[in-house]
Amino acid sequence: MTSQIQVVNAALRLIGTRRITALDQSSVEATEAEDAWSRTLDATLRGHPWNFAMKLAQIAADATAPAWGYTTAYPIPSDCLRVWAVDGLEWREWTIGRHGTSPNEITAILANTTGALNVAYVSRVSDVSRWDAMAVRVLELDLALELSKKITDSNPDVQGLYEMRRAALRDAKAADAVETPPSDTGPDDFILARGDVSSYWPRYV
Repeated sequence: MTSQIQVVNAALRLIGTRRITALDQSSVEATEAEDAWSRTLDATLRGHPWNFAMKLAQIAADATAPAWGYTTAYPIPSDCLRVWAVDGLEWREWTIGRHGTSPNEITAILANTTGALNVAYVSRVSDVSRWDAMAVRVLELDLALELSKKITDSNPDVQGLYEMRRAALRDAKAADAVETPPSDTGPDDFILARGDVSSYWPRYV
């Protein structure tokens, strides 16, 4: 199974610097990797609706309605990185926004509906052993690109890393798509320009 240290060392190998044995060891590589890990992992997950990270949930409405614009607020799950689908609502009937007032302000789906809301979302999967192998490769390259900006004793081919990352993401998306039924991704620019959305029911953002 893939581990966090394996991913980090793969990224360090890509930029031609020393490997580590633990994130808390005393080295610039470990310090920078520990600092970059969480945000890089979340960004890689958020960048694509990975099958392994997709969750379905039914969300209850918040007791307090939004101040204006929408009728109901639905607090997003704590592990949600990106809301991908809201069942039964047209694209103009919901958005993601801040709800409530400090210190109780939350991120919520704001919608023109009532009752529970069925959603699909990209979840935070922090255990990389649960990741698809091709997505792990994208994460390794994302982390390598992040670390290449911080670790100065290496001289990586950054453009080459970008090209490798582009190819890895393309292949990972293709593999992911094979395992996912075709789905509607919303009105394109042509439809929006015409204003012909009266019967359109997009499910994704």
